[in-house]
Amino acid sequence: MRELVQASGRLAGTLDYLAPEQIRQGDVDGRVDQYALACVLYECLAGRPPFRRESEAQTLWGHMQEAPPPLPGYPELDGVLARGLAKHVAERYEDCGQLVESARAALGLGPSRGVLLRRRRRLGRRLLLVGAALIAVAVIVAALIATLGSKGAIVAHPNSIAAVDPSSRKVAAAVPVGDAPTIVAASDRWVWVINSNDGAGTISRIDPRRKRVVSTFSVGGSPSDLLAAGGSLWVGTKEGRVLEIEPATDIEIASWRLPNAGRSSPFVDDRGAGFLAYGANTLWAASFRSISRIDPATSKLLPGRSTVWGPFDYGFGSLWTTGSDTGLFRLAPRTLRRQATVALPTSGLDVAVGLGSVWLPDDEGRRVWQIDPKEDVVQATYPTGGRTFAAAVGAGAVWAPSDDGSVVRIDPSTGNVERIRVGGAPTGIAYGGGLVWTSVQ
Repeated sequence: MRELVQASGRLAGTLDYLAPEQIRQGDVDGRVDQYALACVLYECLAGRPPFRRESEAQTLWGHMQEAPPPLPGYPELDGVLARGLAKHVAERYEDCGQLVESARAALGLGPSRGVLLRRRRRLGRRLLLVGAALIAVAVIVAALIATLGSKGAIVAHPNSIAAVDPSSRKVAAAVPVGDAPTIVAASDRWVWVINSNDGAGTISRIDPRRKRVVSTFSVGGSPSDLLAAGGSLWVGTKEGRVLEIEPATDIEIASWRLPNAGRSSPFVDDRGAGFLAYGANTLWAASFRSISRIDPATSKLLPGRSTVWGPFDYGFGSLWTTGSDTGLFRLAPRTLRRQATVALPTSGLDVAVGLGSVWLPDDEGRRVWQIDPKEDVVQATYPTGGRTFAAAVGAGAVWAPSDDGSVVRIDPSTGNVERIRVGGAPTGIAYGGGLVWTSVQ
């Protein structure tokens, strides 16, 4: 241990990435770079280097004697990292390129562009090592999900979905998805997001435990809303259709065409879309001048006329809707009769119910409105900093994405507002599986 402590004085600043043979001051070759890259790969995904400890001596001891801790959320990489961080040089990969390609294969990403190029031409060994290092950067930044900020925080980049840990108030992972992700839905088992610019629009399904996309599929139209409820994924489209999807297979179970499908208002061109809500064992779907009830047990659709329609939610025995006019409207579920109107200077783009209140994000006012459902009055407002288009309730708080690069956490019990740095422009949001998920553009 005395030798390790002495060594730490000479090698300060690089301790997190030192190979055992460097600490012993033995013979080294290119596999020390491969060891360091494995440390960086681990740090990018876990948020910390594998052997960082309270003291330099403990860190060096970890490099020399300890196995790397399991990587949370990426069990498929355990074997790759065990070999990349092997104590004995002979047990490691030959070079950085082999480590990178093994990591890609373990994650199901396929061979990198560098490997395909090497199959078509012969390059010198030195150029291969340089190319492998560049490939590693691309893998860490894009394919392996996250980039570290100056303080070790994960930063989400555009066209990704970020997972925020409600306990630590930090980004736990950022998963690359399709182009211009918007609406998010989440259950305890899966997370979904609409990729609005992938042709007519696609839906990506994410495994929240492995934090990776497992499938991307289309629904024969332009998806406009998602809802995970009643054991199914429900999709509303701009063409005025509603689809029930089996969550684990992406297979369509049933579909319905809504009244006035595809029609629009003079001012907003997607008001014929299928906006969704779930409550009282019923799926509710809003389209132009209509709100329909769908019974999942019988697949029966009962249409109803409504003078207000748009994004909405179910709670406290009522439907709460906004969108076709300014304000928030409380409707009787069966008759669709307007029970109350909460006057607001905005129409809103989402409604969320929970924690004893109704929540309305205000993108123009850069705030979230809290509505008292007993008195049908504004109870409080909370600033979001940037424009916010959605809200979700979970883990004892209200969560709202802000396009200034943050997710806002609102604690209604204290009135406290906390901004969590995410990166990019967060747009949609949902809570599921113990995490808050936000799409990032």
